Amino acid sequence: MIEGEDAAAESARRGDRDAFRALVERHARSVYAVAYRITASPVDAEDVAQETFLRAWREMRRFDGRASFGTWLHRICANCALDHLRARRRRGELAPSAGPDSAEPMDQIAGGDPSPE
Repeated sequence: MIEGEDAAAESARRGDRDAFRALVERHARSVYAVAYRITASPVDAEDVAQETFLRAWREMRRFDGRASFGTWLHRICANCALDHLRARRRRGELAPSAGPDSAEPMDQIAGGDPSPE
């Protein structure tokens, strides 16, 4: 861990809001960057970053120090971003991802359009 970060994480784990605020300030840019890479939207990335820090604060007691605080936080961020995209897809705001790696079996069925051949 970064010097001082382990002490701040332990204090935050015990409920110290100022210590958590210091962690938020230290990681805000990198959390936003992870969220933006996954969502490809600045607005969604801001929402995801905010949700990441809310979840981290609520679950801070579960941080056990096996990984660095930043790693733990970025995992929360990735999960929040994926949850955000799934929710948008359920609401019909995003088209399902088509292609061979798609989780949707119907996305892999050929359409009725003529092929290039």
